[in-house]
Amino acid sequence: MILNFLFTLLFIIFSIWLIAYAESKIDSPKEANFFKVPKDLIKLMFKQMIIPSSASKKLFIMLPAAVITFTVTIYAVIPIKEDSVVADLNIGVLYTLSLLYLFGYSLILTGWSSSSRYALLGTFRLAGQLLIYIVVFGFILLSIVLCSGSFNIGDIVDAQKNVWFLFPHLPLFIIFLICMLVLANRIPGDSPFSDSEISGGINSEYSGASLALLMISQYAAILIMSALATVLFLGGWQPLFGLWDKLSGLPWLLIKLFLCIIFFIWVKAALPRYRYDQVMKIGYKYLIPASSLWFMLTALALFIMEG
Repeated sequence: MILNFLFTLLFIIFSIWLIAYAESKIDSPKEANFFKVPKDLIKLMFKQMIIPSSASKKLFIMLPAAVITFTVTIYAVIPIKEDSVVADLNIGVLYTLSLLYLFGYSLILTGWSSSSRYALLGTFRLAGQLLIYIVVFGFILLSIVLCSGSFNIGDIVDAQKNVWFLFPHLPLFIIFLICMLVLANRIPGDSPFSDSEISGGINSEYSGASLALLMISQYAAILIMSALATVLFLGGWQPLFGLWDKLSGLPWLLIKLFLCIIFFIWVKAALPRYRYDQVMKIGYKYLIPASSLWFMLTALALFIMEG
């Protein structure tokens, strides 16, 4: 838990520096040092938490901790290298999917418990996005499970020993990249937390330690999605085509994880925020049909190959 928190803190510092560099903010990288982010975090932790009079007080206080707990717990089934995982579950894929559901629903309850109009607008937006994009994510996971023959994430990584799933499933990987941006509530799919439209959305009524936990949970979700992209499509700790076997293990995993994190930060720096209706249209009009069709084609191809 502490290592996850420190890793998330380093990621926040790195993302601030890289976005400032990408946007050519000359003075900003100087501010993004190893002391500014911890200082801001400590300042938030000791600030008074203001609870709206109309809020559901118990839920309002407890839910930010629940949000970050559901996020961090997914790390337990992500294998770092061969035979090195906190919880080697045979249902690791289902475990991950269920915790993503709980992460989304706890965020929805977080906005609802505020009893604020802006927070409720963010809640409705998040509920709609979750309803569509979690279905897309489910089809993606089913396609990968069909190819690996297992719900165990370690077995999925082992199945990519010769060829990463990125190459035979390149269209699915592109769908996954879009899906993980929306599920992590990042640009272009961060409309539930939009500052310019709904004053921060779900976070609008939170302050102090609760706000700090919610902000950290969003960055932790990015790390989770990057780790899932690494183990599901990029071979986890496996080297490319069996090359450079001496680097197999943690170095390969960290390199791939770093590239996925760079992708998240680059998208935030380069793309504008999409309107909520555009995000929903992309999901139900294009991604659900495409991911379900790919799942059926994968099943048909495996049936023909085995038959």
